[in-house]
This record gives sequence, C-alpha cells and structure tokens, in this order.
Amino acid sequence: MITRRLACSTLVLLTLTTAGTGHANPPSDVSVARQMLEDNEPWGAKDLLEREQLRNPGNATVRELLGRAYAELARRLHAEGQPTEALSFAAKALEIKPGQVDLLYVRARAHEDLKALDEAIEGYRETLRGEAGYRDSADRLVYLYKLRGRGLL
Repeated sequence: MITRRLACSTLVLLTLTTAGTGHANPPSDVSVARQMLEDNEPWGAKDLLEREQLRNPGNATVRELLGRAYAELARRLHAEGQPTEALSFAAKALEIKPGQVDLLYVRARAHEDLKALDEAIEGYRETLRGEAGYRDSADRLVYLYKLRGRGLL
C-alpha cells in the first residue's frame, strides 16, 4: 500500500535524521510514534508501537497510543473499502478501549459491507447503547429493518 510505504519511509527518514545529529539521546520509539500519529501516519506508528509493546508489555502509554493507531487504521481501511481489514483493526482498538462509539459504528458498517447482517444489526444496537443519539446507527438500523421487512435480507 502506498500509505504504508510512505509511513515507513518517514520512519526511516526520522531514524536517519536522528542518527546523523550526533545526539546522545535520540527520541524514543514512543515519542516518534506519537509524532507519527499526530502527522497522520498510523501505519508507521503501529509498527513502532507493536515493537515497543513487545519490549515493554505493561506500558500504559504504549497501549493507549497503539489503540489510537488501530482505531485510525480501522477508520481508514473501512473508508478505502477494505471491511475485513477494518474489522481486524477495530477489534484490536476496541480490545484496548472498549465502547468507542465511532469504532463500534465502523465495525457494524464493515459487517454490513460483508453481508453479515445479524452482526451489523447487533453492532448498530451496541452503538446506540453507547450513545443513544448516534444518528447514523439509527438510520442504518431503520434501513436494515425495512429491507428485512420486505424480505430482501
């Protein structure tokens, strides 16, 4: 993927730039990953943070940032029409921080895109339990129930 290659290129550039400065203390992987997330480069951040999590599994900051990276990747992949991959990253993000309404919605939409309509309906319901006014979920539920009522599902 172009996005992934770009993020990895940025990571290499950051590493080379840091290495060439002669600083005794180059930035940590966590601070580089945080900057990558701020720069909207979740692929590179995810790679760095997963490595850091293996080295230091109890680090709450790493876990929180990794959840942010997974969440952003789930949103992007769904928007790019890759529902299976979006589901995978949404599950990882929701494992770290359950109840994120926007990710519950992404997960439900991905299920709908994959024609897993029972899971989609349950996902929209879960979204509404988290935030009763989440209009998009309510609209999708109405749409799916209308289709089901007409025997089209």
